[in-house]
Amino acid sequence: MGDAGFANLPDKTNAVIIQQGDVLMTGTGVGTIGRAAPCLHPEKALPDNHVTVLRTDAMSPICLALYLNSIAGQYQVDQHFKGSSGQIELYPADIANFWCPELDQSTQQKIDKLAQQNLTLKAQRTRLLEAAKRAVEIAIEQDEAAGMAYLARKGALP
Repeated sequence: MGDAGFANLPDKTNAVIIQQGDVLMTGTGVGTIGRAAPCLHPEKALPDNHVTVLRTDAMSPICLALYLNSIAGQYQVDQHFKGSSGQIELYPADIANFWCPELDQSTQQKIDKLAQQNLTLKAQRTRLLEAAKRAVEIAIEQDEAAGMAYLARKGALP
């Protein structure tokens, strides 16, 4: 990740703005250190001091986050964190020395597409589960026909 930049504001305030396409990585805490997630939303945000913002053109944000969360990525976290007794830290300078695979654009696009499909299906699953819960409540309060009608209105029936 030698080409990775750490996104500092130009006004030298040392604040960081999270932008779409960045990868966020936790830098502290047993059990959570080294977790990574891509920022896929256009809204800008500010991280706290326990998050490192990674910005690179070498790998798509989804592929980078998936890699960092993989066994190979977490192995590097384990090799580079500092501290003990639950007060562990992973510093940006150490993250910059992580090795990441070089994936061609076609492979990255396939991985990105599969990850996006996974997110879409997860959202659909959540929506259908909530509709089913509400339909059961309606069936208990009113009757089964009312619950089924609710599911039909929500597009939750095959």
